[in-house]
Amino acid sequence: EVIRLTDDFMDRKIISIDLDALMKGDEKQNIVLAPKDEVRIYTTYREVEKITIKGEVVRPGEYEIYKGESLSELLRRVGGFTKEAYAYGAVFKRRDVKTTQNKNMQSFISKMQSQVLQSAAGGAATAVSAEEAQFAKSELQLNQGLLENLKAMQEQMEGRVAINITEDIGSWTGSKDDLLLRDGDAIMVPKRPQEVLVMGEVHSPGAQVFVPGLRVRDYINQTGGMTNYADNDQIFVVQANGFAFSSDSPSVGDIERVSLNAGDTIFVPQKIVRYAAMRFSKDLIDILFKTAVVLATIACCFEKL
Repeated sequence: EVIRLTDDFMDRKIISIDLDALMKGDEKQNIVLAPKDEVRIYTTYREVEKITIKGEVVRPGEYEIYKGESLSELLRRVGGFTKEAYAYGAVFKRRDVKTTQNKNMQSFISKMQSQVLQSAAGGAATAVSAEEAQFAKSELQLNQGLLENLKAMQEQMEGRVAINITEDIGSWTGSKDDLLLRDGDAIMVPKRPQEVLVMGEVHSPGAQVFVPGLRVRDYINQTGGMTNYADNDQIFVVQANGFAFSSDSPSVGDIERVSLNAGDTIFVPQKIVRYAAMRFSKDLIDILFKTAVVLATIACCFEKL
């Protein structure tokens, strides 16, 4: 491989060379070298492992990783973060995690499909009036729609591993967030965002300008407040670093009083209203609806990055 800097010296590109063909006289492989080029010849006794790092680092690109190399070591090797980097929002993706996510999600969807069909059959068999039969049919359509949404969202899973790092690399070197790198890993370091996203049952969903010290309640109030359909007991926050919390999380307490960071997302879920006749699969609706909400929120947050 020939590692070559771009004309503006801000990025690198890799030119692959067929060494065997070169040594046999293939002039197509005998490229003219440029100043600052780096030529790498790999051993045939081990597979080359590579990662990709993009965004706000000094020298983004594709890199060979060494055995036992950590994230902090790689970041130092690429020159560290730029002045515009937002390490808190760094997205770390791993192929093995994506494979596991898809496998587990497929298992979950298959299980839910079976329960949906069983619930529909039970509802139809025990309905004592035309009204209850219609409710059972509507419930089946609702569950099937949520399942279809889950299948669509499954394709958006990208194997993100939540990490909590800062621009001060030395402050987290050797911690649990200083992951050992694997072949195929991908890191994206975004620019510092200027907003907090508010989604769900508020009067004007969208982005609000981030102001240090403002709390969840403040950002919700800036959207005009919650609608009559909001479930204010189930508000949760997905942070830019990939972690999430709600009022049920340890040490959180009143979630509306929690201060946020730039790039965080607040979600105000819709209150699920059930009728007396809809008694066949209450837990199933809860599981499907809340799972769909969480996945949709996370997918939206990832799109921002």
